[in-house]
Amino acid sequence: MTNAAAPPASSSLLGRPAVKTTTQQAAGGNRLHLKNLEHLFRNRGAVEGGSDGAGAAPVQPVMKKKQQAPLLRLPSFIARARGEVKEEEPNVSPRRLERVLLPSATDGPSPRANIAASWRQLHGEHDWRGLLDPLHPDLRREIVRYGEFVDAAYGAFLAQPDAAPGDRVCVPLQDQDYRVTAPLFATSSVGLPTWLAAAAPCAAQRTSLNVRASLVPATDAASSTSSPDSATSKVECGFWNLYKTAGDGSPSLSEMVVSEVDRLLNKYEGEEVSITVTGHSLGAALAVLIADELAGRGAPAPVAVFSFGGPRVGDRAFATRVEARGARVLRMVNTHDVVPRFPPARYADVGRELRLDSRASPYLRPDADAACCHDLEAYIHLVDGFLGSHCPFRTNAKRSILRLLENQGGNVKQLYISKAMDMRILLDSADMPGGLECMQTQL
Repeated sequence: MTNAAAPPASSSLLGRPAVKTTTQQAAGGNRLHLKNLEHLFRNRGAVEGGSDGAGAAPVQPVMKKKQQAPLLRLPSFIARARGEVKEEEPNVSPRRLERVLLPSATDGPSPRANIAASWRQLHGEHDWRGLLDPLHPDLRREIVRYGEFVDAAYGAFLAQPDAAPGDRVCVPLQDQDYRVTAPLFATSSVGLPTWLAAAAPCAAQRTSLNVRASLVPATDAASSTSSPDSATSKVECGFWNLYKTAGDGSPSLSEMVVSEVDRLLNKYEGEEVSITVTGHSLGAALAVLIADELAGRGAPAPVAVFSFGGPRVGDRAFATRVEARGARVLRMVNTHDVVPRFPPARYADVGRELRLDSRASPYLRPDADAACCHDLEAYIHLVDGFLGSHCPFRTNAKRSILRLLENQGGNVKQLYISKAMDMRILLDSADMPGGLECMQTQL
């Protein structure tokens, strides 16, 4: 069976794309952004069912277009059955609405702070004790930063879906302090069942959801010298195949990662370095396998994983081995995401968990579907707004929900779509004589 190439990534950008990276230009001002929003709304149409608490009329599309398939690797049969859900209308000022809807100077790389004295703790030296609930602000920024790395890898793959090992790949990193040193590819000789490909065409690409309900021994070069659990550790067959299978004329992902990490460690020998692997969904499973192998080889640097919506990778013995080798794993899990609960039997979670809840967001519908609950941008949005398990969504979250509107418009509360259109009318009035002063007075 022909091998299929998975997405390009750097040593910290692993996983298959789920959302498209978009860049908004500041030039043109609010009016340009609102026109872009209007174009988006007209294409997507009004949200099915539901209304805002004020009884605002839904936005009517000018022309009906075919519903876009979710960019998330979930079969369509998992989608929700929508019901009538009453949305409560929060008291939203136009200024705050503008802040959350429109990209701004704050909607770029995560705000920076000096973490020189605490980076080891932020990357799991003490298993993130005392940092998760409530969530430490510096850790929140780190998690968002690595989520944006995954988003950049997705953007690179969507831009060049036919890229192969050796091809020059442009990864649009938002944080210019980082750079890509090598594109890494995963290949698989395992195809998905035809019924699954028919139910979700996007899953027909073999690297999108390569799962077999069986466990295989997770043997590697360090297995004989590591903990006693190494001999009995088992991982999901499809993940292991994806990680260890070589492609036509190219090495396996495992070989490429080890080779590139060794090269970088030799290049920066004598300096203080760390290894952080990140991924979303299938990429999160690969990130755990990579961290396990690097830590098992005795990497002269701390190894950590930031995982977004990742499935379970192996059995309890494997989870014990990962932790015994010194790899630290932090899993971001949405309570309503089905993927982190899969596979259910004989599998165990690895590391610590940051539990999120999509229903805590004031912007997402409480009946948001399975695709939205698993969406990478939704995960980053929830992390950015998370204060603690008993705290409301933080009101000063700076990440624009425009990205959610672009990828999960049907799951954003109708209230914000309707009010965004009202804002467009308000901002358009600035073009008329005296309009700007009038608008500022109303704001």
